[in-house]
Amino acid sequence: MDEILARGHVARGYLGVGLQPVELPDHHKGLIVLSLEPEGPAAKAGVLVGDIFMKLGGKDLDDTEDVQSALEGCPVGEGIAAVLLRGGSSTNVTITVGERPRRS
Repeated sequence: MDEILARGHVARGYLGVGLQPVELPDHHKGLIVLSLEPEGPAAKAGVLVGDIFMKLGGKDLDDTEDVQSALEGCPVGEGIAAVLLRGGSSTNVTITVGERPRRS
């Protein structure tokens, strides 16, 4: 309610990435980055096309729906921890959650 009074709407978090589920060795799953908004939150945090999101906010990512679920607990403007697989190595980044642009 406070958010509606302050903003006039409920802000929905976003990262500015296009993701696709991918199966990895040892039956692990993740989400590969297919596209990035050039000035989006993930790009600003150093995420690259081809990175594979393994965890977001401490939660495993098996499907794109898992991203929105992880973002529900993180307010817009706050940082959320992500574990990425990049070139076979694990990389940790913190992404400042952006506000999903509203459609008119």
